[in-house]
Amino acid sequence: MSVNQPPPATCAGVLADGANCTQLADTGRYCPGHVRFEARDLDMLKLASEHFRLDLQLFWQRGSLFLLMNTAVATVYAAASQAALRPLLAVFGLITTVFWFLVMRASAYWIDHWRHRPWLVPSEISKWLPAVLAAGWCALFIGSLT
Repeated sequence: MSVNQPPPATCAGVLADGANCTQLADTGRYCPGHVRFEARDLDMLKLASEHFRLDLQLFWQRGSLFLLMNTAVATVYAAASQAALRPLLAVFGLITTVFWFLVMRASAYWIDHWRHRPWLVPSEISKWLPAVLAAGWCALFIGSLT
C-alpha cells in the first residue's frame, strides 16, 4: 500500500445482530452484500416523495375549493336584496369556514409532520386563513341582525 493512498474503507452496512459489517467497501460505502439495500432505500424515498407531493397537491386543491365556495357565498351575501337571507348566508359561510379550518388543520398536520418546520411553510399561513374568515362571517352575521 502506498503512503499517499487512503486505507480502504469498511462497509457501512449493519448486520442482522446490529454489529457493523467488517468487509471492505466495494461500491460507494457498501460491500457487495449490502449494495442491494441502496436501491431499496432509493425506491422507498421515491415513494415517500411521491406521497408528500400528493399531500401538498391535495392540500392546495382543498384550500382552493373552500376559498372559491366562500367567495361565492360572500358574493351572494353582498348581492342579497332580502334582509332575511343575509343571516342564513352568514351562518352557512361560518359553517363552511369552520369545516374548512378543520380540514386544513388536519391536512397541514401531515405536511408539517413531513417537513418538521411548522412556521416556515406556506401551509401554516394557509391553515389559519379560515379562522380569520370565520371571524369575518361572525361579524357579518351579527351585523345582518341589526
